[in-house]
Amino acid sequence: MIPLGGADVLLALEPSETLRYLDYLAEDGVVIVNTTPILPVTVKSGLCSYPDVEEIMASLQRKRKVVGFNATQLAIEAGNAQAMNVIMVGAISNYLPLSPDVMLDCVRELVPPKTVDVNVRAFELGRLAAQG
Repeated sequence: MIPLGGADVLLALEPSETLRYLDYLAEDGVVIVNTTPILPVTVKSGLCSYPDVEEIMASLQRKRKVVGFNATQLAIEAGNAQAMNVIMVGAISNYLPLSPDVMLDCVRELVPPKTVDVNVRAFELGRLAAQG
């Protein structure tokens, strides 16, 4: 539903996603990207190769404002690698016209109760990592 050039922010959970969807980002938009690749089966099996992450990042930085960081490592630091997506939610909270407190309340409501503390830490680490 988003037209080409219509998005204000592009959130990519891994670098190659940015290559597929960059055309949807407005000229003055921001790319937020987890710099840790998620390798598809075709790459893991040797049928394809994954683009060099440094080259992806350099190409993006020539075209748009880029906020890139290792969200996977931050999730591990928060207490669980699976919290990477919440790291990215925290990161994008710096760029959306929503209250970070409201977004964090939503995280608290949506994650399993036993993971609330880890996910709150993840949100806060992501927010800090992406502050411009």
